[in-house]
Amino acid sequence: MSMQMPIVRLYTGLRVGNFSSDLEYQFECGQVLPPCSRKRQRRLRITTVTTRTRGVCDTIDVTVEHALSDRIIQAYLDACDDPSVDIVLVSAEFMAVLKEGWDVNKFRVAMRADDGILYKHNEFLM
Repeated sequence: MSMQMPIVRLYTGLRVGNFSSDLEYQFECGQVLPPCSRKRQRRLRITTVTTRTRGVCDTIDVTVEHALSDRIIQAYLDACDDPSVDIVLVSAEFMAVLKEGWDVNKFRVAMRADDGILYKHNEFLM
């Protein structure tokens, strides 16, 4: 099983990678970005840590934090340095962690429109 990030070159020349999703993404032009291998998905899964503390009036406050393993950090650094990919699609959770101090320039949250199509080409440029 491959640990490589799936990449598709769109008709516009833009090269889009799938960081760790088990979903395939179809673009407006009909091209498809394949899902990651199961091995890559498992190894790049974000760890969620919840902490419960007693709040006011006997309530329970829950804090949710996402932890990045060394493997995830290395895959992130590899994607940043990879000249064969222009945009890397990531989960909203992963993007939230990246926005806490990591470079997000090459990364975008993968979201599907109601029609199941991922993004229009020009939306990547925002």
